[in-house]
Amino acid sequence: MVNNMTDLTAQEPAWQTRDHLDDPVIGELRNRFGPDAFTVQATRTGVPVVWIKREQFTGSGRFLKETAETLRHAV
Repeated sequence: MVNNMTDLTAQEPAWQTRDHLDDPVIGELRNRFGPDAFTVQATRTGVPVVWIKREQFTGSGRFLKETAETLRHAV
């Protein structure tokens, strides 16, 4: 019997896994909240995934919202 899931994971990935540590928003989060406030998850989606500590959630959420609004108005 062929296991399609195993066969798919054994093949070359469609996208290369990235940790996004060079992303400017990740750098700003690190500068504002410190390197221990969150964990960056490596992904193949092309989108950074950040796990934020509960204590930093409100402040970092506000920062991300303000950053998104600034970028939206700059376009």
